[in-house]
Order: sequence, then C-alpha cells, then structure tokens
Amino acid sequence: MSLAVSHGLNPRKLNEIQKIVEEYRNEIIEAWQRHFNKR
Repeated sequence: MSLAVSHGLNPRKLNEIQKIVEEYRNEIIEAWQRHFNKR
C-alpha cells in the first residue's frame, strides 16, 4: 500500500497513520477482499 495524495496532514501524523496501516496490513487486505468479492 502507498499514499497517493495527502491534504492537510502533517508528516508526523502521516507517519503515525503509516505505522498503523503497516501493522494491520493483512487485516485491511482481507477485509477489502471480503467486501469487494461479495458482488
């Protein structure tokens, strides 16, 4: 995953968010696949 665009978030907040996303990467991907494979 990578950040495409950021509006209004400072580098410190972006870094914090990136760490959370990296920590939960697998769970995010699995939830995304479950949601979009329902169709």
